Amino acid sequence: MLGAVAVAAGACGGAGSSKAAPVAKATSTTQDPAQAKVLADFNSFADVYARALADPNVTTAEVAGHMTGQALNNLQDVRVQLVTSGRVIKSEAVHHPTGIAISGTTATVQDCVTNNQTHYYAIGGGPHLSDIGDATASDEVTLQLENGTWKVANVVRKGTSCPG
Repeated sequence: MLGAVAVAAGACGGAGSSKAAPVAKATSTTQDPAQAKVLADFNSFADVYARALADPNVTTAEVAGHMTGQALNNLQDVRVQLVTSGRVIKSEAVHHPTGIAISGTTATVQDCVTNNQTHYYAIGGGPHLSDIGDATASDEVTLQLENGTWKVANVVRKGTSCPG
């Protein structure tokens, strides 16, 4: 699946709880305001994405506030598959977004995701079922500016190690 499973493995939270674990927030005092806004909206996306996979009660409207287009459609498909199979996804992934590039209403963020394994649990606090995924992943995340918010439109898994 286009990015959905890749991001599912990288943006989830809280293996032992019903709530998503906090996602590392990247900040910089040297960023220009436009890049800082992209980064803030990316961090908000990562948080709601993790919660949406870990809790089927997160609303579509809440998710749509941070995602758009094919990325939103893919996440909704993954959520339906999870609920149908009686599972949720949790992990302790940490995001390290870098390389923010902005061109008009499109932004690209390079995201190195560490501690990236996906943990499947039964819905409702049930038992741990299985684990998948790589320890590290490198993603290219494309965001679109919609009504003042940078929303994730596409995620491409570039590899299982981060550059540099």
